Amino acid sequence: MLKKGNEMSENSDSIAIQKRKEHFEHLAEIATVLLANGMDKINDTENADRYEVIDEDNTIRTFTHHHLMRILDSNFDLACQKYSEWEVFLCLMPHISAEYHDFKDPLSYIKYKPLRYIEIIKTLANRKTFIGSCPACNES
Repeated sequence: MLKKGNEMSENSDSIAIQKRKEHFEHLAEIATVLLANGMDKINDTENADRYEVIDEDNTIRTFTHHHLMRILDSNFDLACQKYSEWEVFLCLMPHISAEYHDFKDPLSYIKYKPLRYIEIIKTLANRKTFIGSCPACNES
């Protein structure tokens, strides 16, 4: 009887692990949408309120800080349309805040530290693992 109990426990553990993996992959997909419009290719140096993205064909696009904010804001809208505000703000953002403690207000963070924000999102989108928890984690 003990062996059967252990097998059931192992089975439920593997299901939980699989659900968590799927959840993290989903969060990484959302993060990837936040990097749309070339934000995953932005040059990581700021030059006098100018930012550069090198496109696939090696074309360089240059933006002002204001234009960069509009692109990042548009990417939030895109992610919220494709997924939902709940998934973006109540699922993804708590995981980011758990790992990056100064990341409490994403919109303020984007305004004052846009390159750092992009770096964080790129790291998490590529890594596909997250720490902390969110309402979706608590449902599992």
